[in-house]
Amino acid sequence: MKTKILLSIMLVFGALITTNAQTFKNGDFNINAGLGLGYTYGIYSGSTSWPAIVVSGEKGFKEIGDVGVISLGGIVAFKHISYSASSWSWNDFYVGGRGALHLTSIKMDKLDVYGGASLGLRFYTYPEGVVTLTYPYYDIQKKTHATVFFGIFGGAKYSLTEKIGIFGELGYDVSWIKLGVSFKL
Repeated sequence: MKTKILLSIMLVFGALITTNAQTFKNGDFNINAGLGLGYTYGIYSGSTSWPAIVVSGEKGFKEIGDVGVISLGGIVAFKHISYSASSWSWNDFYVGGRGALHLTSIKMDKLDVYGGASLGLRFYTYPEGVVTLTYPYYDIQKKTHATVFFGIFGGAKYSLTEKIGIFGELGYDVSWIKLGVSFKL
């Protein structure tokens, strides 16, 4: 519900503003902040996945002729999952790098279409049952683990002004769908 309200506000705001912002260029630096929907590492029946909080940044560093611009950057995200049948919950924290190809061959002034990959570490805590000799005989403890995560994504940014835009991404990394605001610095 909050995501729908946020998107509606961004779309109305975008409709009121006219601009002639350009697509992503070599040397551009963007910061993206948004929400991730869906959980790509599996989910148990009866569990609820809260939207991930996602922040990423990227800098254009190499033009590839008329095709596009390669960008490199990073991503940080947090996600909470809870299980409705008990007080169990999981937390995921992601930190990593990402690279993308921004297609400048698509000639639309306000649109930046891109695709790329991410690689980093996923730190996650989840409950593990431990048999004890005291009541309640079964103790739930949270254990923290770390694994490597790899993701692929495709997305688009639409510039509302010279410095502000909205973005959407589909893919497999932090979440299936990411939506938010992009700031050009």
